[in-house]
Amino acid sequence: MESASQSNVRKHAESETAQQSRHWENESD
Repeated sequence: MESASQSNVRKHAESETAQQSRHWENESD
């Protein structure tokens, strides 16, 4: 079972990736 800190790190990484994806989409507009 995943520890709370591991879960938070994974969620943070996913959030960072989502922000980067939106940024690249905006750049390509």
